[in-house]
Amino acid sequence: MEALIFVVFFILYIIVRILMGGGKTDWEKQAVRHEEGLRHFKFKKFDLADEYFKEALLERPYDALSYVVIGEIALCNNEEERALYLGNKALRLDNTIWQAHLLMSKAFHQMGDYPSAIQNAKNAVWFGRDSSDAFHWYGKILLESGDTDKGLEMLSEAYKLGEEQSGLILRKKGYF
Repeated sequence: MEALIFVVFFILYIIVRILMGGGKTDWEKQAVRHEEGLRHFKFKKFDLADEYFKEALLERPYDALSYVVIGEIALCNNEEERALYLGNKALRLDNTIWQAHLLMSKAFHQMGDYPSAIQNAKNAVWFGRDSSDAFHWYGKILLESGDTDKGLEMLSEAYKLGEEQSGLILRKKGYF
């Protein structure tokens, strides 16, 4: 009898889990919701992407993805301070978003604040352990700062995760 009750509750749990999003992270759910805006950003239509995500923030002011993408657009327009502000807003909503740490690292790097850039890249790697972008960026700025061994190690991890630019840098440095 106990086994039957357990099975019934387990089946109910599975059904509820499927109906509630199938185990996707909040970031993945937001990415699906914002597919159009991300497509604009991917194809460098920054004005359309900026407009799309600003409207998305009017509808959902706690949408970290929107803050990160608008921050990336600001960074492309050399507005580092604005990118840092937006990255901080995203991190206040969820400090585990590796993309926000990466955004802030790039902004600090553009501003010449290399220690802060390295620390934020380190955080991006920590929270985005399966992200080739985070490993690639961290390795790249470590190489720039003179930490060759650690930089090559991070680029190697990025290459293992599928980042081909890291492979080119590794070949150039004679790593393999």
